Amino acid sequence: MELQAAPALRDIRPAILAFPGDFARVVYACRVPVIAVIIGYFLLVGVNQARDLFLVFSGPAIIGGETAKANLFGAFMRWLVYFWLHIFLWAMMVQASAQYLLRDSAWLIGPGREMTARDRDIYDRRFRLLVVLMPYLLAGATYLVVWLGFEAALRDLPDTRSGTLAQSARIVKEERWGFYAALLLAFVAHFALWLRNIREIARQNAGIVWPRRGDLTATFTDDPDRQSAVTIQASVYLTLGALALIAAALWGGLLLRYVGGIYLVPILLGAWIPLFSKLGEWSQRSHVPYTLIGVAAWIALIAWYGHPNDVRRAELPPQPPPGIVAATEAWKAANCSAENCPRPILVTTAGGASRAAFFTATVLGELLDNPCLEPGRDCEGQAPTATLLSRRIFAISGVSGGSLGAAQVAAAMSDTRGGANPPCEPAQPEHYFKRLTPTSWRDCLQILASDDFLSHTVLAMVTGEPFLFLERWIGWIWPGQRFRDRAAILEDSWIGSYRRHTRPAVTGAQPPFSSGDLAGSFSRLGAIRRQSGSWLPLLVLNGTAEETGRRILSSQLDSRLGSGRLFVDANDVNALLGRPPIPPATAGECAILEKSEGRDLTVASAVTNSARFPMISPAGRFTSACELKLSVVDGGYFENDGATTTAEIALALKGLGLDPAVIHIANEPRDQADTPSPDLLPEHVEEEWLPVVQSPLNALLATRTARGTYALEILKNVVDPGYVADPRNPDAPKNFASFLVYGETARAEAESFTKDDGLSGYRSTALKPGNYPCFNKIPRDDAQSDTLKKVSMSWWLSKPVQEYLDRQTYFAPNCRSFLKVRTWLNELLPAAQKAAP
Repeated sequence: MELQAAPALRDIRPAILAFPGDFARVVYACRVPVIAVIIGYFLLVGVNQARDLFLVFSGPAIIGGETAKANLFGAFMRWLVYFWLHIFLWAMMVQASAQYLLRDSAWLIGPGREMTARDRDIYDRRFRLLVVLMPYLLAGATYLVVWLGFEAALRDLPDTRSGTLAQSARIVKEERWGFYAALLLAFVAHFALWLRNIREIARQNAGIVWPRRGDLTATFTDDPDRQSAVTIQASVYLTLGALALIAAALWGGLLLRYVGGIYLVPILLGAWIPLFSKLGEWSQRSHVPYTLIGVAAWIALIAWYGHPNDVRRAELPPQPPPGIVAATEAWKAANCSAENCPRPILVTTAGGASRAAFFTATVLGELLDNPCLEPGRDCEGQAPTATLLSRRIFAISGVSGGSLGAAQVAAAMSDTRGGANPPCEPAQPEHYFKRLTPTSWRDCLQILASDDFLSHTVLAMVTGEPFLFLERWIGWIWPGQRFRDRAAILEDSWIGSYRRHTRPAVTGAQPPFSSGDLAGSFSRLGAIRRQSGSWLPLLVLNGTAEETGRRILSSQLDSRLGSGRLFVDANDVNALLGRPPIPPATAGECAILEKSEGRDLTVASAVTNSARFPMISPAGRFTSACELKLSVVDGGYFENDGATTTAEIALALKGLGLDPAVIHIANEPRDQADTPSPDLLPEHVEEEWLPVVQSPLNALLATRTARGTYALEILKNVVDPGYVADPRNPDAPKNFASFLVYGETARAEAESFTKDDGLSGYRSTALKPGNYPCFNKIPRDDAQSDTLKKVSMSWWLSKPVQEYLDRQTYFAPNCRSFLKVRTWLNELLPAAQKAAP
């Protein structure tokens, strides 16, 4: 086939008029690296979860009450490692892709054409400089994106004059010069590696390969003498990038032993550039949209041969859960005197990924350490066999990340040492913001929630999960081999973290399922302690059914209540586990699951059923022998506080003659003055862009939020009938205590925290005089309102975010809530154990 020799380019003068179109033409030819840079910008600058990855430093920020010092050299070396990865796995991938795509004249004159002398003259005047500079501009843009993301992350930090709320923030800001130095050095090093090629680029027509007559597919192997050194170098880098993608997909777990968090960003952003660059080249040479065809084929393969995402199971069959009456009697045996019972406490903890788990750990850990009306644990008596809080909490209703926090708390309670001591190892964890106190429940539980659960999941989602459809074919070659979806990988990260940081109390010949191992049987967690006359809280973890929108409850409490149901209009996972139904079997219960053979959930998979966060975790699937198919997604789709389930348990307890009280833990930052009011109008917002699309979506999301606030108001009225919200009475309702995340403190309060973390929420007595003031918020010096930070919500928490959440317990509303809960805990204690008010 002969190439057409007619001129293909129009000569537009003056050249300035042609520049916008010429620039757009070059950008379109480089669309693969351009899209990689744009994705990086929106991710690192626009998403606060990604920005939070920048807020790293080595070691704890607080050591024994003293603030640690910044390590500028350590920060420089840490960022130097990052930028070494950045150069080779993202910046050079972007530059190599642009040079690779611009090397062929097909992007300029189309396939099947030959450049005439006139075309080459026009190219020299209008395109040569753009072709030379564009790869360098795109590579430089990756460094600009990282710098902008880092600066945006610094703006997320609390004011360093906000006292001990911002010690981690101070370290990050002082170490920023290490980042700047490493960025500058990496930028210079990158261009030092490539600038020597500019003369080669200019000499060889800016890297373009002019096709010979009759040759439509001139490539490196077809015509090596016409390829520039730049083209060879670009091809080598893209080949290495493709090999890096394959290696990350096959050995991602090994990779994460050495790098994680921010170090994965270059891998994730550069991993797919080589493949899409090749598809883009084929598209340019043929005008066939190979990229769209490839994506469509992948979607079809996923749809036909995709991973089933079955809910994972334990090795043991489930134990029948106790009914509400039996559970109440067991709780009474552990807590009540012959005449009276204290208030059973219900905990409802909202979703929010690691942020929710960490704040749940913070609140409950503080109450485990200090359940008394004065600091310490004297009210528990001498040599207690269990913590006071673990005996008094009847059940915990969790959603998403709150479910993870609830499960970690229950597991640690199950593994207590010496009756009431936390099970954590004394080694200092890498990701924890302060120096560990081995005897502190608060530290122990925070450590369990502070690990990096994001890196494993995201790496699998980007590099491994796209190949899950190959599982059935690989199974023929490698029998028994199974790919793990990202939900299973997330579960394994929780299990591994708990095992690393704790030493289970149960060892030797005792049954392994009685320990708090998150890989153990969900129905057995805490069962031995409850059956032995002690008590541990029951877990009720809230998911949502994709098919019906109803709740799916992974519950240690039977959903049946006499001839009715404890949990109204909800699916009980116990009916889907394949256990023989407890007579009389209710209609619709399945006897045996076809695939799981009647096995129980693991603790981790029960949490995942509640925490299938959009994009991060796929919907889990139950499939049964009676042809029931049900998919479970995040519990926050239905209602994000778990208050509906808590209200149903509270109603049942009241029907059994008890007076329950509720601890509500939420983690979405809010204004301290924010009080629910039916007359409160929303703040004015700018007119929506494309309202025909946005209005329905906004209404759906707002309805979900409103359902949560409505459920909380119903719950308050259940535990305090006739309750009316009154801003003048912050202690109302008397049986409901909220722990919330508020804005940044005023600078004038910087001295309110003492070296002992500003003890607050106690009642001073004549025997133990003390001054434990609540940490009140007051206006800033500049009379502006307090700042409401966008606190990162993902399966990763930087140390500044951990510290920010930890210090929320000292705000006045939370301080009053601690005092209220401690009053509940001290009901009916022997006089010798309870401090007089």
